[in-house]
Amino acid sequence: MLNESKLPKYFWADAVYTAAYVLNRTLIRPILKKTPYELYKGRKPSVSHLRVFGCKCFILNNGKDNLGKFDAKSDEGLHVKQLKDGIFLNQAKYCKDLLRKFEMDKCKSMSTPFSTNCHLDHDVVGNPVDKTKYRGLIGSLLYLTANIPDIMFVVCMCARFQSAPKESHFNAAKRIMKYLQGTKDVGLWYPGNVSLSLTGYSGSDFAGCKIDRKCTSGTCHLLGSSLIYWECKNQVCVALSTAEAEYIASWS
Repeated sequence: MLNESKLPKYFWADAVYTAAYVLNRTLIRPILKKTPYELYKGRKPSVSHLRVFGCKCFILNNGKDNLGKFDAKSDEGLHVKQLKDGIFLNQAKYCKDLLRKFEMDKCKSMSTPFSTNCHLDHDVVGNPVDKTKYRGLIGSLLYLTANIPDIMFVVCMCARFQSAPKESHFNAAKRIMKYLQGTKDVGLWYPGNVSLSLTGYSGSDFAGCKIDRKCTSGTCHLLGSSLIYWECKNQVCVALSTAEAEYIASWS
């Protein structure tokens, strides 16, 4: 990277120093769960000042304390592709691994993550499903909302029923997986030459939650044409009209 950038040779010393600094603060082996700095100094290093940059971000393997010889030491997470005219964010690899994990890598794709005529509730008479499996699926989908804003509403709705999930809730979560099957290569594009005008949008449904009749607010902010912030949450009070629901959404 330094060679391609045609930087002066004295930058190599800083590059080697930085690489050694980072390596001394990473785990030697997953079994030891200690860094070289901790073994030498007797205390854990502070890494709060470090920031991830570059092409890819990696997350630790989930549920694997003792990795096998051929197991990957990390799972690929958010992929950051830097181009001359902008930056592209994508989680295609993570989506593929998630579909394979829940045996849905060969399922048919859906055009929407949620059905318009589906309204989830506690479903007291429904058939219960495995809580661990359901919570693992919801946790994985919540991680994807960092890069796929169009699934945030339905994922947050399914996350409300983790204490006693039923078959109807699991089917709604599987519908999201089918949507990801057809959109796993889609991501966020941030062009380089963009205006710095900040634009915000807010919206709300009316009494969309069948449990407490509260509305759900949705908010997004764009810097020029680039989406930089999005949020979806249940309103704290019950709105008596659509105008009040929209006012609460814009205020929050």
